[in-house]
Amino acid sequence: MTAFDPAQEFPPATKADWLEKARASLRGRPPESLVRETDDGIPIQPVHSSAEPCPMPARPAPLARGRGWAVMQRLELPGAAAANAQAREDLNGGADGLALVLRDSAISGGFGLARADMLEALEGLDAELFPLRLDAGAGWSDAAHDLLTLYAARRYDLSIAPLLLNADPFAGEPPTKDAGALARDMAELFAAGPSRIVFSADTRLWHAKGASEAQELAIAAAAMAQMLRLLEDEGIAPDAAAPRISWLLTADADQFLTIAKLRAARLVHARILSAAGLAATPLLLQAESAWRMLTRHDVHVNMLRATSAVFAAGVGGADAITALPFTAALGLPDGFSRRMARNAQIIALEEAGLDKVSDPAAGSAFVEYLTAQLARKAWEIFRRIEAAGGLLMALGGGMIEEMAAEKRQSRARAIARRERPITGVSEFPDLNETPPEVLAPAPRRGLPPRLAEPFEALRGAAEDYRERHGHPPRVFLARAGGAAASPRAVWTAALLAAGGIEAVEGGVEDFSASGCEAAVLCAPDGFCEEHGEEALAALRAAGAAPVWIAGKDTGLDADERLFAGMDALAFLGRAQEALGVGR
Repeated sequence: MTAFDPAQEFPPATKADWLEKARASLRGRPPESLVRETDDGIPIQPVHSSAEPCPMPARPAPLARGRGWAVMQRLELPGAAAANAQAREDLNGGADGLALVLRDSAISGGFGLARADMLEALEGLDAELFPLRLDAGAGWSDAAHDLLTLYAARRYDLSIAPLLLNADPFAGEPPTKDAGALARDMAELFAAGPSRIVFSADTRLWHAKGASEAQELAIAAAAMAQMLRLLEDEGIAPDAAAPRISWLLTADADQFLTIAKLRAARLVHARILSAAGLAATPLLLQAESAWRMLTRHDVHVNMLRATSAVFAAGVGGADAITALPFTAALGLPDGFSRRMARNAQIIALEEAGLDKVSDPAAGSAFVEYLTAQLARKAWEIFRRIEAAGGLLMALGGGMIEEMAAEKRQSRARAIARRERPITGVSEFPDLNETPPEVLAPAPRRGLPPRLAEPFEALRGAAEDYRERHGHPPRVFLARAGGAAASPRAVWTAALLAAGGIEAVEGGVEDFSASGCEAAVLCAPDGFCEEHGEEALAALRAAGAAPVWIAGKDTGLDADERLFAGMDALAFLGRAQEALGVGR
């Protein structure tokens, strides 16, 4: 019997082989048409066959015993007693640690604890045994000292207690204090603080404001460099300060970009240390799922987004991960939403074993390429920030705000055209969904708009219309030309639903009985060429106004043409106005 030889049975495929197959399947389009770019202009090829490896620097000792990363849960329920009960439930339910969110933090969204309730919320909890992160925002100095006072009163050993004060002197915005006052406050906290993490280069608010992956890394790098300089002004050597600074980045539903971003963070951090002539120090890298990716409609999809973000953060090498509950955009999450946020991580750890392999993405040509490109882009942006005088000067001069706004606006245009679809909002919306319960509706003050909010505003206006009229705004879909009209009818119904508009379907002759005011002609090109003008005239004669047509190049005189790639958001606004939504 001849031995089975895989090399003979499955000969290696070359890139030339792939290109040949690709050209045949693309039907005249060049393979280059498959290349897309990230928000940072990094080209993503359809196939990556080789890349220089990016050896990862050493990681610090784990925060959680027996796990590769610590499962963190935001503690944001107002009131000391309620927050204390919530903390116990989270810790008993599998969380390794807590993120203590104060109401005045820029990332709190209007919920969270008052500073006066912070210590009471920890009553009866042995905080020496679990990671505790402080999210205090601009009040970082006073809140951190309060927490240190509690630890001292309980005689906790700060050399072993996994306390993450996470003081962010910049709080995502230009500080209210001058550099000298900031430096003094930082030095005082450094002297009193634990031997682990005192400060954090926290980019969550900038990500929410629109920053790209490379911009986020550059801001974190600039924040670290600024902290080292401020502390050095107060006599604290950079080699002593660097190990006390962590990075807190966002984890997005785009798995590969998030994996590469977190891996690139360690490379950029190592390069800062090298450029400053400092010894290599492991970076304690924290991640929290992104606020801007959450939606208020079809909110259960947020569970999938959070799961993708957690997976990516774990594979990317985060040391602590926080997943926002899936109802966070609706309001204050209840116990079920919080349990789902915990379980996304617990399953990844205990069932999938994602922490059992060090740097599992290493060796992937695509991930290695993306990691290296993000690190290079981030370093370029970091150098521009440094050339502007460092982060404090860049914040004061509006440079950081402007570069994040540019990416936000570019991304918003792509979302408006549905080139970047949002599941359950701009694509596959459900007009009859029942939203889940939350403990309190969302003021979410201070947080930048999420990606889905422009479409959600249209849905909100349509829901108000439904309240007044007993039904949603409606448009008639006039099918013509037989079964070939179906693809355009299905596409048009989904487009209208993204604006909260219900499609009523039938033949052209059914318009009068539909009770609708506006109509869309959905027909194949062949029908439009021969009978399109006649169908449009019949709809107008029956009282349809306006009359739109599905198809970009029909050549017919409709009020507007509907097609893939159009500014769907603008059209839906005009459609609502024509239907009397908002009046």
